[in-house]
Amino acid sequence: MNDPYGLLYVLHTPRGGAAEAGRYQSPEPINRDQLTSFLHRFGSLLEGDGRHHFWISAVDGSSLLVYDNHDVLYAYGPLADFEAILHDNGLKEVQEVLFPVPHLHRYNAEFDGLVDDLMHYWPWKRFPLLESD
Repeated sequence: MNDPYGLLYVLHTPRGGAAEAGRYQSPEPINRDQLTSFLHRFGSLLEGDGRHHFWISAVDGSSLLVYDNHDVLYAYGPLADFEAILHDNGLKEVQEVLFPVPHLHRYNAEFDGLVDDLMHYWPWKRFPLLESD
């Protein structure tokens, strides 16, 4: 992905009063080092909790990654490049994603502090949730 990047943290199920539901946009574009630091700091939260979705977009509009609360990664843009990177990291593409019915999402108390830290990491621009969130 080309930098700079924009981030969107979509908090659809707040708990513990750390933040209110909404779409939180990074206040300004960030570079690759800033993105890497952010992901190292909050990767366990993004992967281990179901209260949110997370988007990374190239500001030039060339690519977008969306990681949703079902642990599904959606990639838009240079798909062959994305596929090669994922394959090199031991992941594989599936044609159909099946979710158990019924299924549940875990909103783990152990991550409440990290959500609070994330909410104070930048002066996020907050927007209301969309119906699709």
